[in-house]
Amino acid sequence: MKAFRLKLARVALAMVLLGASLPIFADQANGWSLVSFRKMNAKDSPLKGQGLAFNTTAGEVVFSGNTGLERAALNYDSLGQNMNALKGLPGSANPSHIGCIDIRDNVLYAPVEDGARDPKYQHPLFAQYDPASLAYLKKAVQLNPGPDQDDGVPWVAADDRSLYTSKAYGVTVINVYDRQSIWDLPYPQAPEPVKRVTLSREISKVQCAKVSGGLLYILSDDDEKWLRTVNLNTGEVTDLLKLSDAFQQIGESGEWEAEGVAFFPGLNDSTLHFTAVLRKRTTVQVYVFDYKKI
Repeated sequence: MKAFRLKLARVALAMVLLGASLPIFADQANGWSLVSFRKMNAKDSPLKGQGLAFNTTAGEVVFSGNTGLERAALNYDSLGQNMNALKGLPGSANPSHIGCIDIRDNVLYAPVEDGARDPKYQHPLFAQYDPASLAYLKKAVQLNPGPDQDDGVPWVAADDRSLYTSKAYGVTVINVYDRQSIWDLPYPQAPEPVKRVTLSREISKVQCAKVSGGLLYILSDDDEKWLRTVNLNTGEVTDLLKLSDAFQQIGESGEWEAEGVAFFPGLNDSTLHFTAVLRKRTTVQVYVFDYKKI
């Protein structure tokens, strides 16, 4: 039995080094279990280090990087890239960074920040892209950089009627916009949210969020890398699972940064997926973690 386990461990290590999905057995966390992950070198996958979303029309995953977008198969192999997705956006906005994306009704919504030079975070944007070609659709809207959006626009989430977002640090309010009418104002006029959801408690270092089953699932890059739910009617915040547990389960340590979250039918019966970046002294790795509902 000991020899078998040693052989299994060597096979598992080889799979990880090759960048393949590795099924693992994990403890149940509030009804979710980690079933696989994929490890990729950030130099080879520069556009997978931010958020992710699912294109239901094509059955593909779309990743966002700092300045680009990438289509991928369910095993996360690349299918196409737009290395400079910021090209064509309003130049007066000084766009420099794409956050965590979402896709709805065959439109990719991207949050874009202007954090590269001072004064920073004066022109937070939503922009539309084609999830198949990853081309910019010449539609952008500037958000109001007020107190609830004063440090950029790290994420956008979409449902049938609305677009949701917040700032990154000290989040007490979720800004809600009408998904259709928000694009009616000429740039750079900034629409007001149609609703503000006040949270029952503050969340900080918010990186990404998605809407599912009437709840907003928010991923934070706090110490434990919490995924929390927000009731969009009441603002009640509930802790769901810690992504940091996955880091321990795969035996990797270093400077971890939680990045993206998405729901879609993936491999190994997984339906909940995360991206995270691991920085070590000489390497940077991008990970995708796949969870299954137990």
